[in-house]
Amino acid sequence: VPVIVKWGVYAGGVIVDAVTGPRLADFFHFMGAEFLTPPAVQATLSGTYNNVIGHTKFITETGALGGILASANINISSGNLIGYNLGLTDAMGRNWFGCAFGCSIGSVPLAGFAINGVLLTGSGPGGGAAGNAHGLVVGPTGKGVISSFDLKTAAGKAVTGSFAVKQ
Repeated sequence: VPVIVKWGVYAGGVIVDAVTGPRLADFFHFMGAEFLTPPAVQATLSGTYNNVIGHTKFITETGALGGILASANINISSGNLIGYNLGLTDAMGRNWFGCAFGCSIGSVPLAGFAINGVLLTGSGPGGGAAGNAHGLVVGPTGKGVISSFDLKTAAGKAVTGSFAVKQ
């Protein structure tokens, strides 16, 4: 059964949050689906989600749009995110790589991945990069994940975007 997912990345503006109040944002990620995976099902999920089924145009620090997601791997075990990595080329032809947990196996509950996200480390144009990623498991049986990410180098080079993967 196909599941309709909606995602986007908005550049600039103000985020209004009931907890923290209004704040300026360089980028804002939106993710949602018509059917999120129920918590009881999420708790039993295990597998690798690496079949890319779509992604937004990536946005760079200059506002350039485009690029290609070369790889994305999200690994889940017993309802926990244990691995996350992605590789992409942005609209300017620059290569990026990002991973969670220092590029080794770590663990965060899927609810934590959705709400708090995970820290990313990796590489970008000119050196190391750091950022964040968030994600949601979608579909009645949890066969897909939508995720948004951002990466930035110490020199201010940046990329952000969203993608969907399935098992």
